[in-house]
Amino acid sequence: MKTELESKLERELEYYRNIIEGANLGTWELNVLTGEETINERWAEMIGYTIEELSPVSIDTWISHSHPKDIEEVQKHIDSLFQRRIDHYNVEFRMKHKNGSWVWINGRGKVNTWTEDGRPWMTSGTHTDITSRKLTEEKLQKSEERFRIMFEEAPLGMGLFEFHSGKPYQVNRRFADIIGRTIQECYELDWKAITHPDDIEENLFYREQILAGKTKEFKMRKRYLKPDGSVIWINLIIVLLDAITDPNPRELCMIEDFTERKEWENEILFLNFHDALTGMYNRRFFEEEKNRLDAGRQLPLSIIMADVDGLKLINDGFGYSTGDKLLMEAGEVLLSCCRKEDIASRIGGDEFCILLPGTSQEAAREICKRIQAAAAESIISSGAHRLKCNLSVGSATKTSANEDISKVLSEAEDAMRRSKLLNRNSVRSDLLSSIKATMLEKSHETAEHSERMAAMARAIGEELSLSDNLMYDLELAATLHDIGKVSIDQQILSKSEALTEEEWILMRQHPVVGARIAQATTELMSIAEYILYHHERWDGKG
Repeated sequence: MKTELESKLERELEYYRNIIEGANLGTWELNVLTGEETINERWAEMIGYTIEELSPVSIDTWISHSHPKDIEEVQKHIDSLFQRRIDHYNVEFRMKHKNGSWVWINGRGKVNTWTEDGRPWMTSGTHTDITSRKLTEEKLQKSEERFRIMFEEAPLGMGLFEFHSGKPYQVNRRFADIIGRTIQECYELDWKAITHPDDIEENLFYREQILAGKTKEFKMRKRYLKPDGSVIWINLIIVLLDAITDPNPRELCMIEDFTERKEWENEILFLNFHDALTGMYNRRFFEEEKNRLDAGRQLPLSIIMADVDGLKLINDGFGYSTGDKLLMEAGEVLLSCCRKEDIASRIGGDEFCILLPGTSQEAAREICKRIQAAAAESIISSGAHRLKCNLSVGSATKTSANEDISKVLSEAEDAMRRSKLLNRNSVRSDLLSSIKATMLEKSHETAEHSERMAAMARAIGEELSLSDNLMYDLELAATLHDIGKVSIDQQILSKSEALTEEEWILMRQHPVVGARIAQATTELMSIAEYILYHHERWDGKG
């Protein structure tokens, strides 16, 4: 019969055997002095064998199946164990599976028995298959490496911040470049220090939403301040990485510089509602504001209409660039006379309109007077000549909600036309004087020559007994017959050698241009046909 001690030992052996099997551990025991080794089935199974296939098992069995690059590292641990520098070893290494793959093993061991002279005698330990864990670690490591590369090389500025303090503890190069600082300088900042003062309140609102647990991320457009004082626009994305209840939650901050795109957006928005030439509001904006003010409590609502006098004549006589300068000058005159709340727009080629909310008829008329006074002082240059910016203006006022705003606008236009009729003679006279002076300058004809031609025409008219009206037209045509030359390049007019065929074509066009200039004004319309045909043969044959 078994003794009680033997039974107890058997129970304990069974207990530990069950633990080892339950833990799925491979076990080994090595006689260091003889090299003989004992292993369990799981030890062999980890590398795809049975114990019988590996027999006889010795220390060489382990060496022959271990990865050559790992043996030296394992041996260092064993040497430390045998030299009693450590009590047990714990090392990871690879062993070759029967199918040719490599299995990661966590090996643990210790010396159980020493010889009387202090040499290791019996050692034992375990093998654990950690291949799955190592593969997971490898994937995690690769993932972390990919994230690191993405973080450092991302075209976006990226930073990891402490949420509560707002201090960064890691930023990439792009983040530092965007805000105009070195990476080290970034670590000494918090987000408020670089945020435009006007954007801090909105930024705080979103952060309070995170603190309240209502969201874990937010997006906004904001401005950052660079060290040189310049301001940049950025797209900001904040993502909370930890629970807000954590002791020190972190946030991922991503920024994109869209300053240039913001400028484009502003320019597009400006062009949508502004006239490209004068910078004033355009007709689209005018119509929207007219409807808005008409529906609101803005009474009395006054409207001023303004028109540039003689623009067509100036375009034909001095060129469209001069006409554009005149329109820009007119815009500046009108804007200078407007109040902050007034809306001044260019609504057509030479037409302007000003909406004046909360403005009486008397006040609108005073503004009209200021406009005309400012226009009278305004002069633009065209070559050696100076042209006045003549504006005809008129106003009308809506005093009750029942009045139709379109009717008020028509009344302002009518008032402007009446103003234009009153100004017409002086304006046309100024323009004709300027055009005549330009013609004499460009055609190299003297005033005496022009007067002599007029005298000859007058003599012929008297001989033919023409009426006073026809005499006036004949004399005027003789004076201004070459008015079309104002459109020809000075180099062609001054050329001493023979003209090219292309230059002759331009020269032959000056009667047509001159006739068009004459047709643009009532005072010259009667001589337009004379100017058009003044180079024709007397018999009409070319």
